[in-house]
Amino acid sequence: MTKKYIGEVGTEILLDTGILIGSATSYYIKTKDPTGTVGTFAASLYDSFSTLAGATGTYFLKYALVSGNITVPGDWKFQAFIGTNAGTWYGEMVKVTLYDAFQ
Repeated sequence: MTKKYIGEVGTEILLDTGILIGSATSYYIKTKDPTGTVGTFAASLYDSFSTLAGATGTYFLKYALVSGNITVPGDWKFQAFIGTNAGTWYGEMVKVTLYDAFQ
């Protein structure tokens, strides 16, 4: 499936930060729905090959959608937030179009 739909449960959002984030003390995924409402998803750290870094390690934030997360069709925006004792950083914004059923 290439399209994603509102109401999906279990679909994983993976954000590749391109930097090692295994020592992060704070991390989440910022969200912005098509109406402009801003929120957060409580992400976990995820190890895999990062095309941005060209290496395998803890470069990703991961979140699996649960019921009620995505209820508005349209363009959603997602952004990684990483915090450590040294500072805080944001990843690049990712835009995903989410559709109503049967579209």
